[in-house]
Amino acid sequence: MNILIIGASGFVANCLIKRLSNRKDLRILAVSRNIGHVAEEFNASENVFFQKFDFLNDDPSKFDFSSDVVINLMSQQPSSDQISWQNYIEGNVKTVSSLLDTIKIQNVGKIIQFSTSSVYSSSQSPINDLTEPQPDNYYGLSKFMGESLLKISKSRNEFISDTCILRFPSIYGDIHHAGLVHTFYSLARSNQDIELFNEGKSIRNIIYIEDVIDIVELLINKDLINDFEVFNLGSKNHLSTYEIAKIVVDELNSSSKLIPIKSSSSTSQDVIINVEKFSKCYNYEPQDIERSLKRYIKSKASQ
Repeated sequence: MNILIIGASGFVANCLIKRLSNRKDLRILAVSRNIGHVAEEFNASENVFFQKFDFLNDDPSKFDFSSDVVINLMSQQPSSDQISWQNYIEGNVKTVSSLLDTIKIQNVGKIIQFSTSSVYSSSQSPINDLTEPQPDNYYGLSKFMGESLLKISKSRNEFISDTCILRFPSIYGDIHHAGLVHTFYSLARSNQDIELFNEGKSIRNIIYIEDVIDIVELLINKDLINDFEVFNLGSKNHLSTYEIAKIVVDELNSSSKLIPIKSSSSTSQDVIINVEKFSKCYNYEPQDIERSLKRYIKSKASQ
């Protein structure tokens, strides 16, 4: 089976390639506009191949691929306040449009499009499969626009590929040096006190990278139930930021103190996601946050 991974230089893609490179039944083509440092890591892999290609600026008609599954991880992330609306349009909308131009003339069996729970507003929690997206930030809006391009093009029969859109909450992992879990881990590791906005009462659904890859691998192996699907994904349960921080501190035997403070941050809103639809459709058992956090910390300790 031929797998095309687009956006191969990112955190999720790197972990996905590592997992899939162990499967000799797969041939993986990894594509990115910045491919050098990633390609070096997989020099010894016999079934992973890399190609430098920019879907934003290069001519997509000249990108020839024959893939059973396309996994699109191209994304402009909200990594700083300096990212403009134009950046989001280019990274999350125009790139999808270019990909569509290519898919329309290629024989692709399945498309797996990574999206985000940020397509919902901060006031829409809890989120379920009937919740209509109402993005309240540029990142979420641009990702929803990318989703909508795929949906409209599919409804117009402009391409034949079965398509699955995956909306994930915050993803954390061993090599990801950003986000809530990384912050808690770094502070606890150095025995620094951890301040918790909103008194640590904000509720979160977060998901470990290995659980994300389990979901992707399941979708690679199975036929989609419908020709166009959208799923809200995440962990099985939800925890407060206080509970998440406490698990990290306890697992590290850290002397860090948890300090609840009343002031709120821009990320103090609850993130509660119902993930039952995907579980029922594909007989998938989501993982508890506690268990996955312990796996994360154990993996970090072995590095």
